[in-house]
Amino acid sequence: MADKKKSKTPQVDKVAQKAAKKQAALVEDLKKQVKKLTRQLDKVDAERAELAKRLDKQKAKFKKLAADAITAIEDRTPIDVPDVIEKAVAPKAPAKKTPAKKTPARKAPAKTAAAAKKAPARTTPAVKATPVKAAPASSTKPDASWTVTRLRAAAKEQGVTGYSRKSKDQLLSELK
Repeated sequence: MADKKKSKTPQVDKVAQKAAKKQAALVEDLKKQVKKLTRQLDKVDAERAELAKRLDKQKAKFKKLAADAITAIEDRTPIDVPDVIEKAVAPKAPAKKTPAKKTPARKAPAKTAAAAKKAPARTTPAVKATPVKAAPASSTKPDASWTVTRLRAAAKEQGVTGYSRKSKDQLLSELK
């Protein structure tokens, strides 16, 4: 009987050693994964911080532009409109030349009695506002400082064909 107990002990020890080796290997793999995930988390945190800085800068620019616009409206003075806004406001040429579909004109909704009561009465006479820096007249000569959008608008006014596919240099030579 003693021989049978001794023979099982070495087998149990071998199984326990194998299990311990597998656990150690799993622990090492988990440690590597934790390190990798920690590095990824650090990168994401750094990107988030960078995006937060960029957002703050954009907010500051927007606030300054809004304050300038309010000041200009109050003072009735023209403001310098950035090129980005000029591009956004500039009319775009249609991609395809298809006949325009006529849509029925919409009527403006009539003011209700409640809306009329909410509107404050004007106590001062109406004052003509000076226009905010408008698009350039076609009478001025285009130069290299003009944007492509501005050149295309001028070309459209002058009836230049194919202006939407032309480069800035081609538009300048057409318009001069």
